Amino acid sequence: MPGYMRDLGNGKFQFEVSKGHTGGGKRNKAYKTIQAKGKTPEAQQKYAEKQLALFVAEVESGNFQAPTKYTFAQYSEEWKKSKERELAPLTFYRYCNLLRLHIIPEIGGYKLEEINALLLDTAYNNMRELKQRKYRKKDGTEKIKDYSLSEQTIKHIHRLIGTILQTAFRKGLIKENPITRTDVPHVKKKEPKYYDQEQISSLIAALEDTDIQFKTAVHVTLASGCRLGELLGLEWSDIDYDKCTIDIRQAGQYIPGQGVFTKDPKNETSKRIVSMPRPVMDMISHLEYEKKVSKVKLGNKWQGGNIKDKAEREYDGRPNRLFTRADGSPMYPNRLSKQWKAFIDKSDLPKITFHGLRHTSASYLISCGQDVVSVAKRLGHSSSNTTLSIYAHAFKKRDEEAAVHMDKLYPQSEDKQQGNKAN
Repeated sequence: MPGYMRDLGNGKFQFEVSKGHTGGGKRNKAYKTIQAKGKTPEAQQKYAEKQLALFVAEVESGNFQAPTKYTFAQYSEEWKKSKERELAPLTFYRYCNLLRLHIIPEIGGYKLEEINALLLDTAYNNMRELKQRKYRKKDGTEKIKDYSLSEQTIKHIHRLIGTILQTAFRKGLIKENPITRTDVPHVKKKEPKYYDQEQISSLIAALEDTDIQFKTAVHVTLASGCRLGELLGLEWSDIDYDKCTIDIRQAGQYIPGQGVFTKDPKNETSKRIVSMPRPVMDMISHLEYEKKVSKVKLGNKWQGGNIKDKAEREYDGRPNRLFTRADGSPMYPNRLSKQWKAFIDKSDLPKITFHGLRHTSASYLISCGQDVVSVAKRLGHSSSNTTLSIYAHAFKKRDEEAAVHMDKLYPQSEDKQQGNKAN
């Protein structure tokens, strides 16, 4: 396989290697341009000849990858077009934000083949530095806020970059995915915040003075361990008073510019029927009555569906949700989160997020002796290993209790027996 070299001047050389002919009979060629090393023209010529030989070998072995014209920013646009239909709407929205706000400003201008591990590590370090951002307040005034990205966010960015570059690698646009040579941002594992049994009792007591919708939303989450989106996706036809169950089959989410929408739960195992305590079902029944009263009062202004219409899940194309705004339309997720924050701020309870109620539900069940498989199914986890990983703290306590039970199998020393009697 012959190779040709052109001297472009100023130490630059262009290589040309024939790759045979295309299906149409045209000659297929590979090209490469280098900047030769060496202080004299002779030294540069020798260096170029060696590089030409290496280039010919590379083409002959089939390992040659023609440089792409794509910058990372350009290719990420192509990637988004191909993934928009595959990804969940909120996931796609978050990916677009990560690209727009953080990734493209750092590496968007580089060609795909120019991106390497050193470049990515530098980009991550830049993201860790303190920066300033302008944002507009509700009153229209602008404010400058200092911020830096958390390791968790940088880890999400690392995974997203890796996914995009892996797609480019599979399509033959780059020789390898440099993400494999990049250090994964380290995130310290945090134990989830939750309430113990005594704090749960205090929470239940504090909820008595709240409105029926908020109280019911908290109790349903606490009793079922459902996610916030799953809670807001519940419709009246999902409630079975006779069997004391709720059917979790969809989720309600919100995206700026798109509004509230309905989607499938996080995964297939998230679709589940959960048994509920009778007192919580009674609260749901009370909420249903209040919604019916509101529907009658508002008349044509009611934006929800027919309440408790088992024949149809939607009425006139309108969602028939349990937890709604005053006019019956679907509730925004952040509204319930804000209500929860305001409630906690006024109480003596430790501050946890609304999602902490899900952790509370799982931790309480584990402390009561519920097995991990049952808890995983109730939470909608795809694997019990996920449950074990998240709630290791609860299972550790169970393990300590097991050691106490095993201790009873062994005879105690006199000193220990006397100590127990003294106590």
